[in-house]
Amino acid sequence: MHVVMIMMAMMQVNTLKYANRAKEIKTFVRRNTGTVNAHISEYQRMIDALQEEVSDLKQALQQQTGAPVKRSNSERQASKQCFFLYLP
Repeated sequence: MHVVMIMMAMMQVNTLKYANRAKEIKTFVRRNTGTVNAHISEYQRMIDALQEEVSDLKQALQQQTGAPVKRSNSERQASKQCFFLYLP
Protein backbone atom coordinates (compact mmCIF):
# COMPACT_ATOMS: atom_id res chain seq x y z
CA MET A 1 0.00 0.00 0.00
CA HIS A 2 2.82 2.40 0.84
CA VAL A 3 4.50 1.73 -2.50
CA VAL A 4 1.34 2.71 -4.37
CA MET A 5 0.99 5.91 -2.38
CA ILE A 6 4.63 6.83 -3.00
CA MET A 7 4.24 6.18 -6.72
CA MET A 8 1.08 8.31 -6.87
CA ALA A 9 2.83 11.12 -5.01
CA MET A 10 5.76 10.94 -7.46
CA MET A 11 3.36 11.07 -10.39
CA GLN A 12 1.67 14.13 -8.93
CA VAL A 13 5.02 15.84 -8.41
CA ASN A 14 6.06 15.06 -11.98
CA THR A 15 2.72 16.37 -13.25
CA LEU A 16 3.18 19.60 -11.32
CA LYS A 17 6.73 19.99 -12.67
CA TYR A 18 5.46 19.46 -16.21
CA ALA A 19 2.64 21.97 -15.69
CA ASN A 20 5.13 24.52 -14.38
CA ARG A 21 7.33 24.08 -17.46
CA ALA A 22 4.28 24.27 -19.75
CA LYS A 23 3.29 27.62 -18.25
CA GLU A 24 6.59 29.08 -19.44
CA ILE A 25 5.96 28.22 -23.11
CA LYS A 26 5.38 31.38 -25.12
CA THR A 27 4.10 31.49 -28.67
CA PHE A 28 4.44 34.41 -31.01
CA VAL A 29 2.11 34.74 -33.96
CA ARG A 30 3.27 36.56 -37.05
CA ARG A 31 1.16 37.35 -40.07
CA ASN A 32 2.54 36.11 -43.37
CA THR A 33 2.69 39.38 -45.27
CA GLY A 34 4.53 38.12 -48.33
CA THR A 35 2.75 38.20 -51.64
CA VAL A 36 2.18 35.23 -53.86
CA ASN A 37 4.52 36.72 -56.44
CA ALA A 38 7.26 37.00 -53.80
CA HIS A 39 6.82 33.33 -52.96
CA ILE A 40 6.88 32.34 -56.62
CA SER A 41 10.04 34.34 -57.27
CA GLU A 42 11.70 32.78 -54.22
CA TYR A 43 10.79 29.30 -55.44
CA GLN A 44 12.08 30.16 -58.90
CA ARG A 45 15.41 31.30 -57.41
CA MET A 46 15.64 28.01 -55.50
CA ILE A 47 14.86 26.00 -58.65
CA ASP A 48 17.44 27.93 -60.67
CA ALA A 49 20.10 27.40 -58.00
CA LEU A 50 19.35 23.67 -57.82
CA GLN A 51 19.42 23.30 -61.59
CA GLU A 52 22.77 25.07 -61.70
CA GLU A 53 24.09 22.76 -58.99
CA VAL A 54 22.92 19.70 -60.93
CA SER A 55 24.59 21.04 -64.05
CA ASP A 56 27.86 21.65 -62.18
CA LEU A 57 27.79 18.18 -60.66
CA LYS A 58 27.13 16.59 -64.05
CA GLN A 59 30.07 18.47 -65.55
CA ALA A 60 32.32 17.36 -62.69
CA LEU A 61 31.16 13.77 -63.15
CA GLN A 62 31.76 13.96 -66.87
CA GLN A 63 35.28 15.30 -66.31
CA GLN A 64 36.07 12.50 -63.85
CA THR A 65 34.66 9.67 -65.94
CA GLY A 66 35.18 11.07 -69.41
CA ALA A 67 31.77 9.74 -70.44
CA PRO A 68 28.87 12.04 -71.24
CA VAL A 69 26.12 12.12 -68.63
CA LYS A 70 22.71 11.27 -70.05
CA ARG A 71 19.67 13.40 -69.32
CA SER A 72 16.93 11.73 -67.33
CA ASN A 73 13.39 11.30 -68.66
CA SER A 74 12.11 13.92 -66.23
CA GLU A 75 14.70 16.42 -67.47
CA ARG A 76 13.68 15.80 -71.07
CA GLN A 77 10.01 16.23 -70.22
CA ALA A 78 10.63 19.34 -68.16
CA SER A 79 12.50 20.99 -71.01
CA LYS A 80 9.52 20.34 -73.32
CA GLN A 81 6.87 21.60 -70.93
CA CYS A 82 5.98 25.16 -70.09
CA PHE A 83 4.23 25.78 -66.80
CA PHE A 84 1.76 28.59 -66.23
CA LEU A 85 0.30 29.55 -62.91
CA TYR A 86 -3.08 31.21 -62.86
CA LEU A 87 -3.64 33.42 -59.86
CA PRO A 88 -7.08 34.97 -59.35
